[in-house]
Amino acid sequence: MASLTDTVYGGQFRDPLPDTRAAGKIIPPPRSTAKECIATTLERPPTPEIIRKFQPTLKRPVVGAERIHFGRAHDDALPAQTMRHGIDTKPCLYTGDIANPPRQTNVQQYMEDMKTKVYASNREAPLGRSHDQSPGLPHTFQPMTSTCGRRTVFDGTVKEVVNPDKSDEQIAQDAAEGHELYTKSHNDYLVSERIDRKYDWST
Repeated sequence: MASLTDTVYGGQFRDPLPDTRAAGKIIPPPRSTAKECIATTLERPPTPEIIRKFQPTLKRPVVGAERIHFGRAHDDALPAQTMRHGIDTKPCLYTGDIANPPRQTNVQQYMEDMKTKVYASNREAPLGRSHDQSPGLPHTFQPMTSTCGRRTVFDGTVKEVVNPDKSDEQIAQDAAEGHELYTKSHNDYLVSERIDRKYDWST
């Protein structure tokens, strides 16, 4: 079968530039299949090496191939199974030793008490005893009888505030109070309320 690069005028004219592809559409021979019309015999030029390293990152690699970043395209293959990042942390304390430390002997407990005896908090509020704050209080203040703050004045119940005993007319009148102020500061107009833009129609 004739090649797709052969034209219907093959052999009738001399091609002065045989290495240059002619312009226009190549007419396939008669009775050619769709595969022969779509296929091409032209070889693609090789991809330069400077561009080839970007293809596995920017384009979708073939099935089963690793997506390699172009930053390590020319690096040596590293064993991913044995490669680790960071520094190995060396444990110094364990939660069990902090939450449940080993029991100290009497001598060790006495040495620990002697070390913490110099702190003021240990002298004023030792372990197991309440802190005595009376030295810092005024002389007129009696901790057992004196009270702090002001007495709350009873002026109503929660029911009277949330659900007051008012008629529908009184509730509507209370809600309408200050509506003009909200229309000026927040543009809070009621449904179907006409906006008053304060135009002076006399001029």
